[in-house]
Amino acid sequence: MLDLLFKGNELRLREGEKVTATWRTTEEADNTLVLETPKKSITLVIKDFYQIRVNVVLAVKEIVEQLIYGFKPDANLDRIYNNLANWNVGYSFITGEHNNLQKAFHTLKIAATSAESPRCLINEKFQYRVSRCQEYLRDVDVLVRTLFAAVHFTFGLPGRGTEINLIIWANSREHIKNVYVRYKTILIITDNSKLKSSAGKPFWVVRAVPKSVARLLFLYIAYIRPFANSLQRVSAPQNAERTAYLYVSYHSSRKHFSATDRSSALHSLTNALSMPMKIGLYRQASVAIAKKYLENTVKDINP
Repeated sequence: MLDLLFKGNELRLREGEKVTATWRTTEEADNTLVLETPKKSITLVIKDFYQIRVNVVLAVKEIVEQLIYGFKPDANLDRIYNNLANWNVGYSFITGEHNNLQKAFHTLKIAATSAESPRCLINEKFQYRVSRCQEYLRDVDVLVRTLFAAVHFTFGLPGRGTEINLIIWANSREHIKNVYVRYKTILIITDNSKLKSSAGKPFWVVRAVPKSVARLLFLYIAYIRPFANSLQRVSAPQNAERTAYLYVSYHSSRKHFSATDRSSALHSLTNALSMPMKIGLYRQASVAIAKKYLENTVKDINP
């Protein structure tokens, strides 16, 4: 984060077309950010920028409540034990025996298969309704896109695409997990490869997800995601292999989100702004805002 604040211009040049950021005061708003590229000029009012974040988080909450069929799971992160030293393949806070979460999604399964028609996932013969299961998976895809935006908007200065794409919530053979439950919230820890190559040593970025978003992210990982995986094995067994990548689509052959997935998610959810933003532009706007409001705050502690 500190590196982004003090090397913002350098990073902007590396990650897209040249952008000039200026601030101005208008009759309508005190704080207006103007981003100018060789092709266009974009005006962002800070209060609108903030409201977009609020709206996205509320949208995630609404989708989650729909997908968990009204039952109230225990999402107290203070009770979750996460062994940070366990590097075994497959380990996450879900598999930790102290947390009793490995079969927690069965409660969601009971709720979904006993709901009133037409939302119920089984028919009168107690067989899964494949079309309804596929509809549920499409709703999960919408949740993942919206949840991605909510996390991206709220967990601090946004990461680059290569950082975000490869986030995994459980250890794999190739990578250690990036998602940790700590300090009553969820931490996402990523390896910044560009800074690693320039500094010649590992550089890890720790981002804390706000508690309101962390709870929704927890419900997705612990309940909705494993339940959706089980439904896919029923409705489309040929596509049932799932990875531990945090952002996936049940209607894509890719293992994780692509650059197009990320940008289209942000673009569709920022339509209320004067100029809908994709990943690169949002990152550049965030760096400009951080340099204006946070630079003096962290100047004395920058290593």
